[in-house]
Amino acid sequence: MNRTAISTSASCVKVLLGFFFLFSAFAKFVDIEQLYVYIYSFNFFPLSLSVVIGWFLVAFELLIGVAFVTNRHHRLVSLVNILLLIVFTMFLSCALWLGRNDSCHCLGE
Repeated sequence: MNRTAISTSASCVKVLLGFFFLFSAFAKFVDIEQLYVYIYSFNFFPLSLSVVIGWFLVAFELLIGVAFVTNRHHRLVSLVNILLLIVFTMFLSCALWLGRNDSCHCLGE
């Protein structure tokens, strides 16, 4: 593959990933109350902080999605995406370890 094809492929993947984050943020926003009730159900945070965390997740995913689609700060956004993937994987692993098998609200309800 030549350099142009690789660059074009990488750009397409970034845009698709950006749209995935935008879709995820929108899906969470539509059912935001269920998201912070889910966060609260772990009893790690009070309800007021669970609400803030829920809104932060929506805003953060929206920001990452826009950054990927517009190809802004792609190295930083890619690094943040990897860190977010690690955090979400750890969270879901802990949820499974605790015996939780309800919806994680990753793409809304």
